[in-house]
Amino acid sequence: MLRNPRFWLPAASLGGVLWLLYMDLDRTSPGPITPTHAQVPELVDSSSCETCHGSFDGTLAEGCATCHVEIGADLADGTGFHGTLADVDAQDCGHCHGEHYGAEVRLVNDRSYALAGIADRTAYDHAPLNFTLAGRHAELACSDCHEHADARMLAPGEKRYLGLERACVACHEDVHEGRMARDCAACHGQVQPFAEVAVFAHARFVCEGSHDAADCAACHEPESDHSVEALASFDPPTDERACRDCHESPHSRAFTTRAGAPGPATEVESCGLCHAAVHDAFAGHPAAMPVELHGASGFELAAPHDQVACADCHGTAADAALVDFADRYPGRGADECAACHTDVHGAQFDDIGFLRGSGCLACHERHSFRPSTFDVAEHALTSFELAGSHAAVACSTCHEQVHPDEPRVFHGTPADCASCHADAHRGALVGAEEGCAVCHAVTLFSEFRADAFDHDRFTSFELDGAHARAECESCHRPARQPDELGRTFGFASEVFGQPVDACATCHTDPHWGAFDSARLPGEVEGRAGCARCHLTESFREPALESFDHESWTGYPLDGAHARAECDSCHRRSELPDELGRTFGRVHEVFGQPVQDCRTCHADPHRGAFADPELPAEVSGRESCSRCHTTESFRELWAGAFDHELWTGYPIAPFHASTECTDCHAPVVEPGGRQSFAHAAGNSCSDCHADPHVGQFIVGGRTDCARCHLDAGGLDFDHGRDTRFALDETHTPLECSACHIPWPIPGGEKAVRYKPLGIECSDCHGPEYGGGR
Repeated sequence: MLRNPRFWLPAASLGGVLWLLYMDLDRTSPGPITPTHAQVPELVDSSSCETCHGSFDGTLAEGCATCHVEIGADLADGTGFHGTLADVDAQDCGHCHGEHYGAEVRLVNDRSYALAGIADRTAYDHAPLNFTLAGRHAELACSDCHEHADARMLAPGEKRYLGLERACVACHEDVHEGRMARDCAACHGQVQPFAEVAVFAHARFVCEGSHDAADCAACHEPESDHSVEALASFDPPTDERACRDCHESPHSRAFTTRAGAPGPATEVESCGLCHAAVHDAFAGHPAAMPVELHGASGFELAAPHDQVACADCHGTAADAALVDFADRYPGRGADECAACHTDVHGAQFDDIGFLRGSGCLACHERHSFRPSTFDVAEHALTSFELAGSHAAVACSTCHEQVHPDEPRVFHGTPADCASCHADAHRGALVGAEEGCAVCHAVTLFSEFRADAFDHDRFTSFELDGAHARAECESCHRPARQPDELGRTFGFASEVFGQPVDACATCHTDPHWGAFDSARLPGEVEGRAGCARCHLTESFREPALESFDHESWTGYPLDGAHARAECDSCHRRSELPDELGRTFGRVHEVFGQPVQDCRTCHADPHRGAFADPELPAEVSGRESCSRCHTTESFRELWAGAFDHELWTGYPIAPFHASTECTDCHAPVVEPGGRQSFAHAAGNSCSDCHADPHVGQFIVGGRTDCARCHLDAGGLDFDHGRDTRFALDETHTPLECSACHIPWPIPGGEKAVRYKPLGIECSDCHGPEYGGGR
């Protein structure tokens, strides 16, 4: 049995194992652990073997998973680096990661990668990790992303490769700030820089031509409704943008809308009807606008425009640098001829009421400007109807072209007759706004409507009274031969030698200009000239109620004058004079013009009051009216006659009580006219006898007023007026005691006042009785 190896060989093997086990139980570790594990206290004591190696019924992988939880999960799920290794027993951790070799051998080294089937760590294909390294990522070193990839020792909690996220924002700054619904790789990829958006495809809008080279922000302005973030957000906008939303369109919205009207194109798509989607620039596109679209845009290319080249109206692409788009494509209408064609009328018809908005086609055919379609009927819509002879006149006769470089004048052409026809009346007719047509027909001037002529309105000379009955030839004498205008009807000025502006032009003034003075009124109740007083029926029928004798002659008719008959001063002649006048003039009756009362009345005072030293005027009254009223010479103005002023002799109270006739005796002049005599004189002696018989004559004159008062009494002072002053003895005496009657020649007596003596003996001598 011992010789049989089937029995002793297993027994020997078991014994050897038991011996080895026994020997191993005495050993704490087969060798020092790596510094990374040595940092963990639980792994360095004698009882720590199970922590890594597990119990008798456990595996090394399970022990490792105690600390390396993420790797354990990858192994369990078949994910991650360890869970996806092929042809390698992932449960045998020590196969790749040798331990108990101390610090000399790294847990992760080139041998580890080689045993895992990775010959070159830097070329590791990350595809099993659902992260493909391409472009810039493929060029990076492991440590660029895995910070501790090359570390010899990891600190507690540090990961060599684990712990990173696949999201771009884990490593790169998210310029979109998390607003994007899609991941970064959907647009950017890993080949080009982020700014190039390498892999994004415009599903709704193909970026071709100039759009392909455009920066994203050029179309997707940041923070706008169409920014990249807004379009890729969880709630993107649904509206579709048109070309004009990004490009400044020189076309009006009405143009782009009308251009798409014939077909299924909307305004959004209408640009593509003329402009290719792939282009470098809108301008200079070789394709011409289709004729039907040109019509839809508002300008139908009908005759004669259908034969015109585009460049004839819009210039060429070569002109674009020199001519603004708005100049080349101004949006002209088919009826706006002046937009392309020079306005030969110089804008004369731009603001004509009945033509406003019609343009050139109001008068011209669409296919040709000549001849004009503006006929007589349309001319009637203007301010001048072509009636009568005017209808046959050529347009150029009235509408002249003053200068070859200037347009022919249509608008503003005068419509009055005088602007085209010479005025046969030489401007004599006024007040007719309708012009010549008021009286003349539009066929011939000789066709005159006499009933339409208002002499008063057109000549300012009213035909009334005798004038209305006169024949026209009386003032308008016909000529034997017509003048250069064919006129034979004479002018009144040719008959009377001057324009008719007053009665005196045709009628001789029988008043010899007496009423033409500047001091007289030029009008009376709206009537001028002779009409101020005379009626047009006859000069012999004056309008007496309007004749103010004082205003017109300077002589007022009041008092007795107002009651006198006109013939009293204006004596009528038996036969009319050469002017037919019978009404006499004052100077013919009285021999001189009326100057004052004496012209007509004899002066009973014989010039006594005409002395130049006397007042010529009293209270505004002159001549006789200074004292007399016009009612009667016997009637004086109250208080008007100042006796002292006019005669030089004051009437004192005594004389004022006497009658005038006491001094001025009534007399009858030759012819029976009553008057009054002059007073005898101014001296008392002229009217009164001198009782003193000349005793007080001085210088041949006795001045009674030296002693006597006009009111009565004396103003005599014996001491002042004589040579003998009365003393106290003589004062009580009566005058008659000294002044006694004395005989005078003729047998009468007079009281003697002088000469008397002044000596005592002259009165008291013996011869006088001694006692006197």
